[in-house]
Amino acid sequence: MTCYVISFWIYLLRCVLYFAGVANMTALGNVVSWQKLDYDFEFHKQPFHTDMAVLVLSEGKSLLKVCFNFH
Repeated sequence: MTCYVISFWIYLLRCVLYFAGVANMTALGNVVSWQKLDYDFEFHKQPFHTDMAVLVLSEGKSLLKVCFNFH
């Protein structure tokens, strides 16, 4: 089974990331960089290795580490 993640940042303007948002961005960054997703069970985190293709669409600089930039 193949899984694709498309991250669409075109409408992300000025915003504030709270704790859950920072944790989600960190998790997404780990999937992009390391193909590892840390799932937070209430008492501990469990890492799961993934095999996901990630496409990041952004008008400006992405908050995530990306391999290629197109202008």
